[in-house]
Amino acid sequence: MNRGNKKNKAFLKGMAATLALTSIMGSAAGCTVTQKQADNSDKIVIKVENFGGGIGKKWLEEAGERFKDVVKDKEYAPGKKGVSFDIVNAIGVTCSDMKTSGTHLYFLQDSYNKCYTQIQQGSVLDISDIVREETLEEFGESGKIEDKLNANYRFAMKGNDGKYYMLPHYETQSGASYDVDLFENEEFYLAEGTNGTPFNCTLTGQTVYFTGDADEKTVGNDGVKGTDDDGMPTTLNELVAMCDHMMDEGVVPFSVAGSHIDYTNYFIEGLWTALAGYEQRNAVVAHTGTVQYVTGLSDTELWAGSEIYAPITEEATLTGSIDGYKAINQAARYYAFAFVELAYQQDWFYERYDESNYTHKDAMRAFILNGLQGLDKIGAHLEGSYWYNEAETYNLFNDYKMISGTGTTVKNIAHWHMPTSYGNDVVTGEENRREEAIINGCTSTAMINGNLDDTSGNEGIIRACKDFLKFLSTEQELKNFTACTGVSKALYDYNIDESVLADLDPYQQTIMRLRANNRAVNQYGDNATYRAKAGYMTYGIAASGFHPVFDGVEYMSPLEAYYKKGKNAWECFDTTGFSQTKWEREVYKAD
Repeated sequence: MNRGNKKNKAFLKGMAATLALTSIMGSAAGCTVTQKQADNSDKIVIKVENFGGGIGKKWLEEAGERFKDVVKDKEYAPGKKGVSFDIVNAIGVTCSDMKTSGTHLYFLQDSYNKCYTQIQQGSVLDISDIVREETLEEFGESGKIEDKLNANYRFAMKGNDGKYYMLPHYETQSGASYDVDLFENEEFYLAEGTNGTPFNCTLTGQTVYFTGDADEKTVGNDGVKGTDDDGMPTTLNELVAMCDHMMDEGVVPFSVAGSHIDYTNYFIEGLWTALAGYEQRNAVVAHTGTVQYVTGLSDTELWAGSEIYAPITEEATLTGSIDGYKAINQAARYYAFAFVELAYQQDWFYERYDESNYTHKDAMRAFILNGLQGLDKIGAHLEGSYWYNEAETYNLFNDYKMISGTGTTVKNIAHWHMPTSYGNDVVTGEENRREEAIINGCTSTAMINGNLDDTSGNEGIIRACKDFLKFLSTEQELKNFTACTGVSKALYDYNIDESVLADLDPYQQTIMRLRANNRAVNQYGDNATYRAKAGYMTYGIAASGFHPVFDGVEYMSPLEAYYKKGKNAWECFDTTGFSQTKWEREVYKAD
């Protein structure tokens, strides 16, 4: 293995970058910020808790101002017209304390299990009336909220009684983001045919051609020229060759925060989903369909000299939740673990990934500056797609403008399109195109505190909270949300105007196109096993399926287990999977 010690160099670079930085950073997402209105004695006050990471609070403040204007003359209680907001914006926002909390309205990024538990305990207000019955006429539309929700996932917003208790909030795509200009300038895109610059990848034993002498990039997964995935890998071996080539040219393929090594799980999640395809990846929560699952390990090396071995697999058609363990043990998850082990072996992660004081802000900044101030050049950043909003909050693009001298805060960044096969069947055109499934990496919801219904006199507050949720669900507000955040509302069907798209930064535009052109797995299952034990089937940075445990110690990602414990992909995959016996004992619930 090539594991050179580059810590002294990294320390000096980090010091130089810190000393050179003169701009003032934005408030950290971890801070708690409270916004109160000065005079609200004649108004209903809506007390809101908003998850402060990811998309931040600007969208909420702006929507709140518009809502206040619309309902300024509406009487919610005797002597009280209109509303005012009291907003707490913090990372630690959770629904766990709803029963005793004085908060009225929540915008959360909590686990489904937490939210569902609160619903079943009676802590969340029934909002079926505004979802199913009431129209949006008061806010300029004739339809109902339910008509806007994706019919395949409406069940996820309900309790066991079939009533609505939640509305979906925002979605983020898991995977990686890459520097388009770097790829163009360094000629890292895959070339069509054999007209490009040949690269002999010893890891795969294949010769791959990169743009250089070639005029055309490969067509990507969609098989069509002129789209975002052109020049990106369609097989796992192409991805290996691309990273190997980048490293050979002095560019580090990936950056990730040492303080959040679990962000590599976003990459694993995105790679796993693309390799598996929509139906197979969705089987993890749905417990239906056909999957390729792992039954053992062969003695065939996946990549030369890696000592990472190919799995032995079988195909199974799931008969229901009783077979759910086979979906979790699917081959695509193993291949994603295996690739990350190879990346670790080959030093494809920026050298500070194992430093706990190397924060997500540091990793974002290194990727955005990309070679400036003596920093290494980095191909891609590993995090959920929300990272871009956080980087803006931290003023990192203003730093780029100042340090680069370009006069612009806009960087040409795009979503990294993932390979869709762990074989060697490269996509060459529309005749063998493959869908690139994507995955929503979080469960984010809005809900009203059920304890409002426990005390008389709260009718005005309840009505105001419900009205605000209705207002946020109008077509115009859904568009305003995307225009402000650059991300989509989860599970809502709405059209995003070309004028809105045109005003988004290049990265945000690629995310919108990704969402429009590919099916997304939303991690909700309509079965008793999922409702009871969703944490075993919902994958995100904190998922148990990405947190291997060895000798009583939990590791935040397979990568952490690789470098701290000396474990390998198979050991991490095996310990985070399920035998039939363990599945039936710990997880399975009959419908």
